[in-house]
Amino acid sequence: MVFRMVRRVLPVLGIFLTFAGCREEGGEYPFHYFWLIMDQGKQEQTAFLDFVESREDPLGPGVRGAQIQVLGPHGSVTFYETADSNFVLYKDTTALSWLQPGARYDLLVVTPSGDTLRSHTWVPGDFRILYPEDGDTLQVPSTDSLVWTPSDSLIWYVIYIVPEANPENWSIAFAGDTLAPIFGSTPYFPDSGWYRIDVRAENRDAYLWNNEGISNINGGVGVFGATTSRAVRVYIGR
Repeated sequence: MVFRMVRRVLPVLGIFLTFAGCREEGGEYPFHYFWLIMDQGKQEQTAFLDFVESREDPLGPGVRGAQIQVLGPHGSVTFYETADSNFVLYKDTTALSWLQPGARYDLLVVTPSGDTLRSHTWVPGDFRILYPEDGDTLQVPSTDSLVWTPSDSLIWYVIYIVPEANPENWSIAFAGDTLAPIFGSTPYFPDSGWYRIDVRAENRDAYLWNNEGISNINGGVGVFGATTSRAVRVYIGR
């Protein structure tokens, strides 16, 4: 099992960081860049689309006027355009009603110039956190471990540990199994107080993009992937 600590990254900045390390198929310019990693467990989903003209051309604020649809067992969902922090983003705020664990979803993007981007992905299967339970109080350091039931259609689990008193000082851990001994590591819990522990099962498409820069977008470059997340809120005593 591998663990590492990182600082908080804003969602839009995360889009830029993953783009910086991408390996586009064929290396041909110009191209459309697209990012959407859906999270089953969250109500709001965010997509980003841009047009890159050359290797020296950085990502811009995004492309307006695109049509973005995600098709799955419950039919088609259209993402709406919004301006957020000077970036053009596309969002859906109804995902808890349609994004299902274990289901396949297809992506269709029609750009303002009439180009089409397509992809598909599978949402990792459902799981639940066994220990600790929501609202528990734990003493750190201890020999206790974070434990959850297995998911499927995933590569690994990503664990976010977020202090409510200082959300920007979050930590991250990675696990290939359904047990993580995070409560024996005091750097994850520097102070007493309430913490949110978020376990995300990450699918192959999201993993390959985040770690190897491998795109799964037909007609463009980027990622259409998915995670399934479950969370508990616990009080940590020292």
